Amino acid sequence: MTEWWRPEHLAEAERRSRESDPDATTVESDFGSYRRIAAGGDLVASGLALHNDLDPGTKVELVARRAGLMRGSAPSSVLDAGCGAGYTTAALARLFPSARVTGVDISHDAVAYARATHSGADFRAEAISPSSPPEGTFDAVFCFEFYPFTRNADAAEQAGYLRAFASRLAPGGRIVVYQTWRNPNSLGAVYREVRAALPDLAFRKRLTAHPRLAARLPIALAWAASWAGTVLARRDWLKPIVVVTRRGG
Repeated sequence: MTEWWRPEHLAEAERRSRESDPDATTVESDFGSYRRIAAGGDLVASGLALHNDLDPGTKVELVARRAGLMRGSAPSSVLDAGCGAGYTTAALARLFPSARVTGVDISHDAVAYARATHSGADFRAEAISPSSPPEGTFDAVFCFEFYPFTRNADAAEQAGYLRAFASRLAPGGRIVVYQTWRNPNSLGAVYREVRAALPDLAFRKRLTAHPRLAARLPIALAWAASWAGTVLARRDWLKPIVVVTRRGG
């Protein structure tokens, strides 16, 4: 199916997966993995690690710090868009313990698992689209490998999602997008066009060290190793994030 990442197609695929026998689902699909863990299946056998970062604490802190969210007043309301099984949401809740942290994902199975597994955050099962962004107002909207930003190179589509998220920002709020930058079907491929389409929004691209290196090395060494891997070995080790804010707000 073309454009399988669109909310209406994902909703149909999710419905079919949810109605299937958990043991018959394929772990190559994230919905299949979510079906298995929601039914009480073994975490390793479910293949969840193929689709979700199960230990994202270092990554979440690096991204939040580079987005400027660790300076001054901490955000009081945080959205994790496309939260999957809730591991990034839980890490955000630990990082910002006084905040109202909400994870939203289209998968009912993923959200059921997240609610049963992670404390300190709220979870909602719903589709996210430009015409129906999540309800509420947020100081920070995080998009960790959010499908519409990582599975297409349509600048108008990307701009529509950013405009929708911006409509949910509190004054001074930020959208933070983290993804594999060199993917030709992604926000990275149409970044200039998206910026031009949204003159009322301000964009900043910031670099982070590779989270796996930062988890094992002092931060200065992690930065040096990430730079060397990117520049000398041509690996995608320096990780860009995009921070989007409303101009004048």
